[in-house]
Amino acid sequence: LRLVILLTFLILAASSLLAVNSKVSNSQHLMSNSISSAHSGTSSKMISPIIIRRTAQKKLQQENKKLLASRAYSTKTAAVFTGKAGGEKIKFVTNKMCPFAQRTWIALEMGSIPYDLVEVALYGSGGKPDWFWKLNPKGEVPVIETPDGVVVADSEKTLDFLAEKFAPTLQAATNDAKLSTAWRDVLNSKLRPIGKSAVLGGGTKKMEKLDQVLKEMDGMVIGPFVLGDSFTVADASALPFFQRLESHYNILAKYPNLLSWYKRACEQKGVKATLRSSWWWWW
Repeated sequence: LRLVILLTFLILAASSLLAVNSKVSNSQHLMSNSISSAHSGTSSKMISPIIIRRTAQKKLQQENKKLLASRAYSTKTAAVFTGKAGGEKIKFVTNKMCPFAQRTWIALEMGSIPYDLVEVALYGSGGKPDWFWKLNPKGEVPVIETPDGVVVADSEKTLDFLAEKFAPTLQAATNDAKLSTAWRDVLNSKLRPIGKSAVLGGGTKKMEKLDQVLKEMDGMVIGPFVLGDSFTVADASALPFFQRLESHYNILAKYPNLLSWYKRACEQKGVKATLRSSWWWWW
């Protein structure tokens, strides 16, 4: 009897041990699967955003390329513009107080180029309109857009574009091209920064530097306009800045060529149309 009881006990113990081993094995298997699934899920979650981000970046790059291509200075596109013959007009986005935009305005008027003026507020609580940001992501005036969709920003670039495509009379003659380039270079690299410094800071040394630049430019004027008998982009480029200096300081009396040029230029109907009693400086 004791032997039977002992054997029964051993059998039951062995069965229990097998059951425990089976549960442990199953638990390890399940844990292994869970860990595997967890890593798989983590990997999936890590890869997915990367793929999405890369896809979005690629799409954005493609859109930017298309946008830049559509807004690039396209000689081929501009050449087929028939604004005058068809009665279509250039869209001129500006602010009437801005000297840079005034450059373009003068060229449009003096070149008798049909245009529609659209003025935008550059400052204030309302901010610049969305359509303007799309037209020029830099948010600066002037901007011109032809009916063919050619968009040109930057005041000096608009001058050359308009003269080349719509108003050849505004272009410098071949033999005057170097003088035109030199005049505009002195204007942009010297007069603008030195003039700003003199106006904001004053002082003898700064005014002396301004005097030197004005003497240099006085010697460049052929007369009656900068390059001679014809009003060109050289005149349009400089007038807004001299208007501000002369209006504020009456500074040109010491420079006879500049004074004569300035008075003659301001008598032109196209220039008069752009003059305002209230204006901004160029900074």
